[in-house]
Amino acid sequence: MNMAHGNGLLKCIGILILLFVSCYGFAQPKYEKELRITKTEVPQTAVHFLAELGIENKPTWYQEIGLRDTSIEAKTKHHKQYLSIEFSSQGAFEDLEIRISKKDLPPETAKAISEECANSFQKYQMKRIQLQLKGSISALKSYLDRGHVDTALKKAYEVVVAVKEDGSYRQYEYLFSDQGAVLQKTRIVRHISDNLEY
Repeated sequence: MNMAHGNGLLKCIGILILLFVSCYGFAQPKYEKELRITKTEVPQTAVHFLAELGIENKPTWYQEIGLRDTSIEAKTKHHKQYLSIEFSSQGAFEDLEIRISKKDLPPETAKAISEECANSFQKYQMKRIQLQLKGSISALKSYLDRGHVDTALKKAYEVVVAVKEDGSYRQYEYLFSDQGAVLQKTRIVRHISDNLEY
């Protein structure tokens, strides 16, 4: 490798590292609008999925419209737990979320999440925490009915944080791994025109 080629390669690597750091440091915006829909508008695969899970309470169905895609969500209560079950617009299962409180988090995970928020914001408040589950119907049903954690069940935590930045109140949505590592960070926007630039 000659010197010129080596320097060019190092510059390219440096630029890629800067791009990665920049993308990680700034949260991507998330716009989401919920529209109430009827059961007749829901793909049958989604309706059957809930039936197989053994969800007896009648769910409320929503269409979620985002910047780039649309999804279907069922909200209901099961064994005194508030559930959100998300599907693609075609009815394919995506994830199941259970509303929990901070005390329900594993201690090390709670510590990692608190440290991330404290390092990112001067003042913050956790507005909502949900346990996110992905897996087979049998594994999900086993968890919902008996609290049994199947090894094939993938766990993560979705946390909505309210903060004050530059004199404005904002909300961020985090997705943390089961161990508390940041998997995703998005800034929630309430209106399609809120500082979105492409």
